[in-house]
Parts: sequence; C-alpha cells; structure tokens
Amino acid sequence: MRKHKIFMGFTEICGYYYNLKKGFDEIGIESHFFSLFPHPFSYNENEDKELSFMEKFIRKIIGKIIDLRKSSLFKNIVINLFLKIILGIALSSYYVFLFVKYNVFIIGFAYFPFRGLELPFFRFFGKKLICVFHGSDSRPPYINGAIIPNDIDFDIFSLAELTKNKKKLIDKINRYADIIIDAPATSLFHSRDVLSWFYIGIPYKKPNNIKINDGTTNKEHVRILHSPSNPIPKGTNHIEQVINKLKTKGHKIDFVKISGMPNSVVIDEISKCDFIVDEIFSDTTLATFATEAASFGKPAVVGGEFSIFIHKEVPNQYIPPSLFVGPEDVELAIEKMITNIEFRLELGQTAKKFVEKYWHPKAVAGRFINALDGNTPGNAKFSPYELTFTGGYGMSRSWRNNVIRLMIDAFGTSSLQLDDKPNLRDALIKPLTQLYS
Repeated sequence: MRKHKIFMGFTEICGYYYNLKKGFDEIGIESHFFSLFPHPFSYNENEDKELSFMEKFIRKIIGKIIDLRKSSLFKNIVINLFLKIILGIALSSYYVFLFVKYNVFIIGFAYFPFRGLELPFFRFFGKKLICVFHGSDSRPPYINGAIIPNDIDFDIFSLAELTKNKKKLIDKINRYADIIIDAPATSLFHSRDVLSWFYIGIPYKKPNNIKINDGTTNKEHVRILHSPSNPIPKGTNHIEQVINKLKTKGHKIDFVKISGMPNSVVIDEISKCDFIVDEIFSDTTLATFATEAASFGKPAVVGGEFSIFIHKEVPNQYIPPSLFVGPEDVELAIEKMITNIEFRLELGQTAKKFVEKYWHPKAVAGRFINALDGNTPGNAKFSPYELTFTGGYGMSRSWRNNVIRLMIDAFGTSSLQLDDKPNLRDALIKPLTQLYS
C-alpha cells in the first residue's frame, strides 16, 4: 500500500487543521497545511516560519489584491487585474508542486482557489480527495443565521442565487471527492453517503502550562464565559438577557463576554471560568469553543433545535457531552449549572474524558487514515436521504419560516434545491407546529 503523504488547505477553521497536522505528526504521517489567509485569531503563532517562499508570495499577492478591492481608481483596477493574473500563475504552479509531492488532499470548508474548477484534476492525477465541511459551507443559506441573521433585511434574489451556486458546488464536490465529511444537520444538499463529522471529531489538545481554576464550591460567585465569534447568530443578546434575569433572582454571577480576541485570550478565560454558555441555535453539542472548554473540564450549555433530533441522527457513542437543550430551555439549563455544583463538575469531567480520548489530535488523525484505508465502522456513515432535521443554525423558528416563505413566494419550492429529497423539502415548508408534533 502506498504511503500517505497529505496536504491540507486552503483555509483554517478555528485551529482544526493546525491541530490535525499535530495528530498526523504523532502517528508518523507526513503532512503539510497551508491557508491562503493568516487566521485572525492566531491559532498557530509560528505559522510564518513554516511557510515556503511560494506560500509567502501567494499570501502577499492576495493581501495586495484585498487592499485594492475597494478602490475605484482606473490605475488600481489595472494593477488589481495584473495581480490576479500573477496570482493565477502562482497558484497553478503551486498546484503542480502539490500534485507531484502529495497523494492525499484534505480540503476544508469547500474552499478551492479556483472555485472548484480544479476538482477534475484530483481524479485525473490519481489523488485521494477528502472534503471536510464545517457548517456554513454546506448548510443551505436560507436556514443559516450567519448569512441572514434574525430580523435583518436581506436580498431574496441574492439569497436564491447563493443557494443555487452552493448546491452546484456541493454536487461537483460529491462527484469528485473520495470521502465527504459533514454533520447530519448540515448535509441537506449532499447526494451520496457522508462520513459523520461526529465520528471524525474535532482535533484538539489542551495547551500545556495553563493554570486551571478547578471550579470548587469555595467561591462566592459563579464565573460564566461566553465567547461569540459572531454575536448575532450565536444569540448573545438573548444569553445576556437570561444572565441578567438570573441575577435578579439572586444568583451571584460573574459573566464574562469576549469576542474578536486571539485564541490565547479565550483559552486563558476558559481556564478561569466555571462553565461556558456557547450559543442558542447550535446544530452540534460541542463546537470548537465548547471543545476547548471541555479539555479543561469546563462544561458547556448549548442551545439548539437539533437537541430534539441528535439521538436519532447520530449514534450515542459519537455524541460529545454537554448540556444540550432547546433554545427555550437555555435559562433553565444555565440555572441548573449554577445551582447543581455536583452535576456541573461531573459533566465537565465527562466532557474532558471524551475530548481527551476521542478528539485528541492523534485519535482524529487516526480516523482520517482509517477512512482512507476503508476501515470505518458501518454506523460512521449516514445517507442524506434519510435525514429529518431542517432546523438550521442561528435562527429563530419564526424567522426561518419567514425566509423560506419569501423564497417560495418569489421562486417556487424548487429554489430550495431539495427536489431530490422531497421529505426534507416538504418538512421545510410545513408549519413548525406540524414539523415538531
């Protein structure tokens, strides 16, 4: 069997690929990761030292193109066009180098430098292609609160076009990728069996030399951390209202909210808190922030409609522990975490053991290799045609219904791009009282 040599690109998602590379290193698999853009939260502080001359050159050209994007001067438009030509040549040359050196490609967030035009070449040159989806890259745009936040004006024509283009790209990826990794709640557009994101997991290991607040009962206040990457779809306003309401009931709470800070700051705050509140409208029990907290033994309160469906869509052994409840039950969940200290500590330790055992970078990397070698268990895959959840992410039920109604009124039910899955399509257009009865 040919030895795996793995390239990962072309964008970073919350340190996922930085940590996955650590896992491949631990099991002796040669790998390299390159993101076209430096990550704003600095997951890898030594990244610049690890880049080749060509990779630094590509990043520099992209940076200059971004700087010129808002300019309307004719001179700058000409320079921008010239830079894009240079970038195209550089990226094409880089691909040639990659195809010569590596035989496995792991592409995250459906991010291809040539917008998917290069997909046939992976198969033509006999390369194994794994596409890992992380949420907004596969979730239908009309049920994605990161794109159309609650009660925010949006262009229905642009939304329909975005939906059509996303389905077209996913269809193309499904045609050419050897392995598709995605979560059940975001896999509505896929047309083939999917390797469950829950089975693969998030590669993460707690940083060394971080002092941990052990969450003992000797403190007068409970310290709760919330760190939204995008406050609106995360439901930050609602979370703050719940915290204020609990304070008026007499609970002594230190509520810490941080956003837009380097990952090192987030990690430091996690080490000091008793538990975290992640979000209101999630479609997973542990996203990256909650995984980071779990590694410190700090449990998470997570809200989401998927809490009703998760045990139907995901085998129990792959579900990471958190207090995962419906959006309407978040207040009760936070109050339970405050008052039931034994429950809080036990949940934190259970989550910690799960992440350390199953989501350690070495373990996750090993499952990637098992997938490449065809050694995954039968229940690690699911069919998108058997899915039942259509709740989406970051949206209230009423807002989601309103968006779907506008889509159908303007362009018909086919605009949902689910004609191949009539059960899911019909579930989206039924009143939610019927959907959840």
